[in-house]
Amino acid sequence: MKCGAMIMTTLSLGGALMGIPGCGDDGASTAAPQLQAPAQVSAHTPDIVPGPVDPAALDPAVRAHLEGLKSAVSADATNGASWLAYADALLAHSEPAAAALAYQGAIATLAPSDESMERAEYLHAVALDESTQSAAALQALSSLATRSKQPHVHWRLALLLASDGQLDAALTAAGRAVALNPRDMQSRAAVAQVASEAGDWVTAEEAARVGLRMNPRNGHLYGLLAAALRAQGKPDEAARFVGVGRFTRADWLDPWLRDLRNLRLGEAAAQDRFYAALGAGRLEEARAALTAVEASPAAAPSRIALMRAQVAVAAGDVVLAAAAVDSAAELGATSCEVALVRASIDAKKAIGPAALDGIVRMLKASPCDGDNESARLELIGNLKLVQREFPEGVDALLAADRARQAGITPTLKRAASTLEKEKEYMQAARLAHRFYEAEPLNPEACFLLTVIALRSGDIEGARRWGAELAALDPNNPTTKQLLTDIEAAASK
Repeated sequence: MKCGAMIMTTLSLGGALMGIPGCGDDGASTAAPQLQAPAQVSAHTPDIVPGPVDPAALDPAVRAHLEGLKSAVSADATNGASWLAYADALLAHSEPAAAALAYQGAIATLAPSDESMERAEYLHAVALDESTQSAAALQALSSLATRSKQPHVHWRLALLLASDGQLDAALTAAGRAVALNPRDMQSRAAVAQVASEAGDWVTAEEAARVGLRMNPRNGHLYGLLAAALRAQGKPDEAARFVGVGRFTRADWLDPWLRDLRNLRLGEAAAQDRFYAALGAGRLEEARAALTAVEASPAAAPSRIALMRAQVAVAAGDVVLAAAAVDSAAELGATSCEVALVRASIDAKKAIGPAALDGIVRMLKASPCDGDNESARLELIGNLKLVQREFPEGVDALLAADRARQAGITPTLKRAASTLEKEKEYMQAARLAHRFYEAEPLNPEACFLLTVIALRSGDIEGARRWGAELAALDPNNPTTKQLLTDIEAAASK
């Protein structure tokens, strides 16, 4: 029996069957890989998607899609591209054990020179690790790393080696990832992670600081930096970095795994794509995601109407937006979400203080939960700034930042800059300090605080912030000019 056909007889959508024979390039059966599940899951699972999903509970569109891809493999079990498409869809929809088998089919049937081969081998290893087959994953990734020049192959191997207790080998693998791309933040994060586990606190500190220069919002790296400083007997410095940063979980998603997220079907995945695109201003992408939601039988009519209104607001079509949000309200959308959309519509039309007062009153009467509450407070804050009620506006923006796990740093930064130009230095400093507290190694925060201190006449404060800025960003011409301006102001 050919290898692809043999795997096809073993693989089922609902099954996570393991231990099938491996396959050589000629399609002949070879020794079976060791796929026994270890006692516990790897500590470095990449979090592609949530945990295992019962296939019977899948969105009907997802199940139909998977069955269609499975049928394509059944029709021609020697087609490597069909195997790869099926494997990708399985892994994207939380079926890692079945995906591992399908990736085996892809590896067995793709030509060795195929440009997809390396990706298939890598995702095969990830699928094995996701399905708690860590030993097999480590074996597969170790083999691939001997040939790969992709940094994420090596830093992923480093994490798996560290989970297996092979810390020296893990540090070597993480170092290879950095050598392949010194500007890759995740490679630096892997060095910091593995060095921390190995007790090499100097290396961990250095790698965390370099990674934070690349991404000063990374709460995971701030945590590693704090631990490294504490272990080196620097508790006061370590205390600066405890509990800061916007994202405290490690981000071990590489480009190939991120691409898998775009393959997810169903209403929930389409909604995720919709709001991500809308927040980034990518209207065509948002409209495409909305079309996918509209096509889902499970989608609530009120949600569809609300999303139509949100797209219309973003496109500036207030007439269409108003009609859509009225429909959403009639269909049972929450008062909070309806109020947010109506406020956004009215804000685009509002002229004069009376209209703005009406919008703010409506928002204050519509408390929300979670990120919607943050959005409500952020909108109130921005409207209050437009009304030049600066203290109340800043209060609302700071509350909005506290209400959202990821914070609203871009809004804080933009509002602080605006207030500085308005010579509202005290209120500008309140927002800039919150920016700095969340991201203490972000040069932009130090720059903003330095400018505010200088413009407000606080020369000593400007010097203190300027010294910190110089330590973070010494070669930036703008930093050098600002330091020169401080000394010029001091000499007057």
